[in-house]
Amino acid sequence: MIQKLLFGLVIGLLSASAVSIQISAQGRDNQTIRARADIRGAAGSNITGEATFEQNEGGILPTVLVRVRVRGLAPNSVHGVHIHEVGRCEANFTSAGNHFDPGAYGRPALDNHPFHMGDIPNLVANRRGVATLEYRTSRITLSPGLLSIFDDNGSAIVVHAEEDKGQPNLAGGGRIGCGVIQTGTR
Repeated sequence: MIQKLLFGLVIGLLSASAVSIQISAQGRDNQTIRARADIRGAAGSNITGEATFEQNEGGILPTVLVRVRVRGLAPNSVHGVHIHEVGRCEANFTSAGNHFDPGAYGRPALDNHPFHMGDIPNLVANRRGVATLEYRTSRITLSPGLLSIFDDNGSAIVVHAEEDKGQPNLAGGGRIGCGVIQTGTR
């Protein structure tokens, strides 16, 4: 009986100290890094939108919360959306380059196919042609490092005409919207 009481007391003290450690870790003032992109469609389209990115510094693995909202899409349609490797959105948006994928040790030749670091789940438009998405990823960062979307040439977010089916050459087809990702928010 005494052994059970002592065991219960020890477990209780260990649990209490674990709770106290967890609370103090959560109480630290972590820096938040933010970024934003205004998404525009091709000339003559009604496609507009925005994407926001938020990374809390802290923990052993930074994650980025990505929120996307796009209007002017075909009703009840599905569209691939990705981070692309160049921060430009000229002409037909091919200036944004390929999907962001620094590969092993920053060498794109050793890519992560069929899934790139810049892959995001598909956008699904409602009956009014509006699509929203909220997604948390550890595949990109806003802070310096191999997975940072703020490398020498920046990055863009691109909305594709079709669904990304997760297979080579079926990653969403043509580009119908693009936004250059910039640090900070308005």
